[in-house]
Amino acid sequence: GGRSADSSPCVSGEARALALAQVGRGTAGQQRGGEHELQKATRVFCPALVPRVLRALRRRCGCAVLRLAALQQREVGVLWHRMLLRIRTKDGMERVTVTEGATVGQLKSALEAGLGVPAAQQTLSLEQKVLLEGADLSAFRDMADDRTSLNSLNVRHGSVVFCAHGTERKVAATVKPNSFRKMTMDDLFAKQTRIERQEAPACATLSLDRDAANAFQSYGHQTGFNAMRMGLLYGTVDEQGNVRAEVIFEPPQDGNHVVVERAQGSEAAQEKADALASSLGMRRVGLIFSRVLHEEEAEFTVSAAEMRLMAAEAAPEGMDESFVSVAVKPELNEEGRAEVHFEAFQASKQCVDIYKKGLFANTEAYDGVEEIRKEEGEDVDLSEVLDVGSTRMTKDVVVAGRDVKDVDNDFFLVPVKILDHAGPLGASFPVENRLIPQTVNELRAHLQGGKSKGLPYVQILSDFHLLLFLAKHMDGGDIALLADAVRAGNPVAEGYQLIIEALAGLA
Repeated sequence: GGRSADSSPCVSGEARALALAQVGRGTAGQQRGGEHELQKATRVFCPALVPRVLRALRRRCGCAVLRLAALQQREVGVLWHRMLLRIRTKDGMERVTVTEGATVGQLKSALEAGLGVPAAQQTLSLEQKVLLEGADLSAFRDMADDRTSLNSLNVRHGSVVFCAHGTERKVAATVKPNSFRKMTMDDLFAKQTRIERQEAPACATLSLDRDAANAFQSYGHQTGFNAMRMGLLYGTVDEQGNVRAEVIFEPPQDGNHVVVERAQGSEAAQEKADALASSLGMRRVGLIFSRVLHEEEAEFTVSAAEMRLMAAEAAPEGMDESFVSVAVKPELNEEGRAEVHFEAFQASKQCVDIYKKGLFANTEAYDGVEEIRKEEGEDVDLSEVLDVGSTRMTKDVVVAGRDVKDVDNDFFLVPVKILDHAGPLGASFPVENRLIPQTVNELRAHLQGGKSKGLPYVQILSDFHLLLFLAKHMDGGDIALLADAVRAGNPVAEGYQLIIEALAGLA
């Protein structure tokens, strides 16, 4: 065959099958042995190679290969109509084989036989959210009818199907224990770090101000959702853990199609936003980020880059357990237009804790780094490797009884019910730190627009982004007094009105 023993399964199977051409000219016993080898070969290489191998066998064996006609119909024909499906459960990714015309009920039977999960306890779906802790399983109806054919659901060879179940399964460990090796502190730490799902969020609900949410997602529409974008939520939290986000501050940032991070030197802008929010009776309560627009929906809920961002923003001192994150996901509808969906999650308490302990591996540790550098050079952006649905740890942790370094991000996510409301602040003034900078021209247009509507001056100033712009030109103490007036709805002192009018060129 001319192939090494460590070739890929597809190539190895082809080489072994082609080599059987010589066997076809041998004795009847050798031919029977050749048929047996071909049976094994057809189970390991891809269906696309089947006709190619058979043609080669006919060319090399002549009439002798006619003895394989029955085998072709019996084995190769079955191979053509057999589908290998990837099944994602709470225990990880597993595989099952069904016939191409199988129904949902037949898939459940195959899962019961292969995974040991009773069909009655299975909830199958093509939506990954079915695996999230606390998900309402009755809401996932796409695979609820056992009579539905998999073909009608566009389930094909290699497709991923998500299976939620309540069965406790014993999954074999990938690393065999070695009782003769002395256990190090790292080994002991790995044994103690067991990744567990958090059953309930510390944030009971999240309510987003409609105008603030619309201002954030509209920028994505304007830019075609061609890069990730992040913002910080400011608002209040009540005693029951209900978070009410009133404004979104967008810090100076750099983003591409996979990651987004604060720009260097953004601390000063952050301090001003924190101070203004405090004067308005609010504090930082969460994070919001938007994804780029893809033609196909990702197979994971959040990526490794997004999981790191969520943990990093929830980790600083002063952030309490109610800190919540919102993912803004654009998707193409049937007309080819982008529709935006808002989903709220919390990074579990354990996720934030292990991030603080430094267990999140850096980008260099992910698969694909060497290949990227080989193709594009040493000094190249590596963020592409973080566009995966699991987070790599710096050392082994225990997940579902297995020692692993890659943790499915679903283990770290806790879904939160999301609501909306109309808050006391407006969001019509241009947002800070975007491609088009804020200028006094926008200030003048905003003031004139408010006056033309006959609005009280305090209502005209009731916009977080406007006050943040004024903070660049006025003393911090004066901004605090203006914020107090806005918060209480009191008239703005005439002196401050004159200063703002002069700044806008209206005096």
